[in-house]
Amino acid sequence: MNSNPAIVTVPLITGFIEALKRAGIVQPRYAALASLAVGTAASIGAYLTTGTGAQGLYDAILQGAAVGLAASGLYSVANAAAGRSSPR
Repeated sequence: MNSNPAIVTVPLITGFIEALKRAGIVQPRYAALASLAVGTAASIGAYLTTGTGAQGLYDAILQGAAVGLAASGLYSVANAAAGRSSPR
């Protein structure tokens, strides 16, 4: 079975950033930036260590940015569905 690793990575990044926020390491207003950084770092790390997930370094950066931003959007959508507003 050939699956897309981004399907698993997005909720993992969302949970990781939420844990960092609750620990006080990341301020809520910087959560989107932290998601972008974690997604990009994870994608680059996967490419450099295993050579999987991307065709080249540039592709790994773009995929990581997309996954990080998707994780940030997932969190915002979940808050909106729960009736909470996102912190500013």
